[in-house]
Amino acid sequence: MGKNTSNQFLPLCRFSERKKDVTTRNRELLRDLGITVLLLTTQLKQKFDVLEHEVEENSKKNDTKRTLQQETESLRRDLDRTISLLSTQLKQKFDYLEHKVEENSKKNDTDLDCIRMDRYLAVEQKLNQLQNENNGLKRDYNLVKMNCGCYKMQHPNTNENLRISNR
Repeated sequence: MGKNTSNQFLPLCRFSERKKDVTTRNRELLRDLGITVLLLTTQLKQKFDVLEHEVEENSKKNDTKRTLQQETESLRRDLDRTISLLSTQLKQKFDYLEHKVEENSKKNDTDLDCIRMDRYLAVEQKLNQLQNENNGLKRDYNLVKMNCGCYKMQHPNTNENLRISNR
């Protein structure tokens, strides 16, 4: 009970700062990931539009048209795969961030429980101290009471004088 365990825990203010830093970093990562997805999607869309335009210009040539259609379909599939992959990565990142927030919340709860336990232990220690002091006072009182009884027995006349003077 007397051992100081406070240096085993992160102070609440530092925990709040770290939690804020992690939350800020997570927001930045999500923003950066969103910008990257938007940029890639725009680039793929531009490439898709360019290929589509080429298909229209060369529609007179059947062989070229078939080739371009195949390339367009291939690009569409690639675009779909890329969007699917990016969506999966976004979901994983979001799940990771949710897990981190949940983990930080649990750590915060644990830190609060430790603080409550420290307060409980301090109150318990104070109670024990007060009980020991009370027991000492009871012993002193009983000793004084016994000494008074002995004194009264040895000096019976003084007893009457004490009663009279106390009135």
